[in-house]
Amino acid sequence: KSLQWSISPYLFGLIIFATNEILEYIVPLVSSFDRFKTTTELNIATGTRIAVAQCFNMIVPIWIINRVSFNDVSLAEFSKDLYIIAIITFFLPLIVRFINPQHLLKEKQRKILLEQHECEITQAEANAIFEDPEVHIPTLYGHMIRILLFCCLYVVMSPGIGVIGF
Repeated sequence: KSLQWSISPYLFGLIIFATNEILEYIVPLVSSFDRFKTTTELNIATGTRIAVAQCFNMIVPIWIINRVSFNDVSLAEFSKDLYIIAIITFFLPLIVRFINPQHLLKEKQRKILLEQHECEITQAEANAIFEDPEVHIPTLYGHMIRILLFCCLYVVMSPGIGVIGF
């Protein structure tokens, strides 16, 4: 019997990815209201909160759909769709960060600026064009911890998840 999702696992993975991207912006805003002695403590708390929020965003919907809709579905069929969701939610954020539209726009601006022989821009504008994209360490930390938690939860049911995640 084929697994009948109310939505496809590809769309489900994209919805989880989009929600995780939103959480990456909301959680640091909420964490900024906390008082910490150092920036490191703030970054660790923010990264941990991002990881937990994103992990629950991945685990709870998959668990609910499995319990409500798939009582008679085999483990192999569920594992196949779990692999699809894991691959989408693990690797799509990395691809999006690698193909950063803001960075590509800055590269284009740099190329145009360097081709001009005479240019009249301020130092602040030049710095803005030539600086690299900002790296938000708590988000990267949260992404790693989320993958680890997801793999630890589902590796018993689908051993290949551990290979994908680690």
